[in-house]
Amino acid sequence: IYDYTGKAKTLSVPEKIKGKKVTYVSLVKQYLIDAPNITAVKLPRYVDTARISLEKGVVSVDKNNKNFVAKNGMLYNKDKTVIYAAPTDKKKYSLPNTLKTIGEFAFMICTLTKDTVIPDGVTTIEKQAFYNATLEKGFKLPDSVEVIGENALAAGPLAVTQIASTFVLP
Repeated sequence: IYDYTGKAKTLSVPEKIKGKKVTYVSLVKQYLIDAPNITAVKLPRYVDTARISLEKGVVSVDKNNKNFVAKNGMLYNKDKTVIYAAPTDKKKYSLPNTLKTIGEFAFMICTLTKDTVIPDGVTTIEKQAFYNATLEKGFKLPDSVEVIGENALAAGPLAVTQIASTFVLP
């Protein structure tokens, strides 16, 4: 699923469409022109690939989904080592210490302040992880970061005050 037209505020992605399992969901606010009111997405059990960015949106996941889990509206892989999506209406995000990777578009259109702590142990920031995000003065990346993907910090107003001293560009 990559588009939705309707007036619902909560989009419950169906498990199947025309008898086929829904395994891929890409719902990015800037492409949901015909559905500007969506503030929540519920993922079914079969989804194994998701890219979600909603203004004031949260994500929830079917308890039988083997790939994803949601906490505080954020979308993670099951063991919370990768974050895939965060609600855009927050300024402070509490991230688990298990986090190793910030996924592609995870903080798209978000505002991150010095109060958001990216845990030590995060080693990878995938391409466009902070796409069009606002990274306010005092926001820091930990020294554990080794890989920063293409356009990972392609942010709006950028005021990052500290980036890891060593990293590898892919």
